[in-house]
Amino acid sequence: MSGGCLSTIRCAVENWYNYYIYFSTAALFISGLVLSHSFAEYAAVSTLIDYLTGNWKEQHLPKSVAIIKLQDGVATVLAVVLAHVADSCIGRVNMIVFTTISYVSVSPLLSSCAIESELVILMNMH
Repeated sequence: MSGGCLSTIRCAVENWYNYYIYFSTAALFISGLVLSHSFAEYAAVSTLIDYLTGNWKEQHLPKSVAIIKLQDGVATVLAVVLAHVADSCIGRVNMIVFTTISYVSVSPLLSSCAIESELVILMNMH
C-alpha cells in the first residue's frame, strides 16, 4: 500500500509540475535579453551619473541633477512609446531584440566618451 501511495503522490506532483512549469528555449532567450538589457541600461545610467557627479566644479550640481532627471524622463517616455510600437507594429520579441542590440551597441560608445572626457580633464589639471 505504501508503494501505491508514493506512486500516487509522485504522479500528482508530476502532473502539477507539467501543468504549471514550462521551460522553453524562447523563454530562456527572452529572459537573457531582458537581463542583458537591464545590465546595459544600468551601465549607461551609472556612467552618466559618475561622469556628471565627478565634474561638479565645471558643471554645477543643479545642472547635473537636471540633466539626470531629463535623461530619466526621456527613458520613461521612450518606454511607453516603444511598448506602443511593439504592440501595434513590430511585435514584442522583435522589439526586445532590437532594444537589447541598440543598448549593447551604444553602451561602449558612452563609456568611451566618458573615459575620453575624463582623460582630457585630468590632462588639463596637470
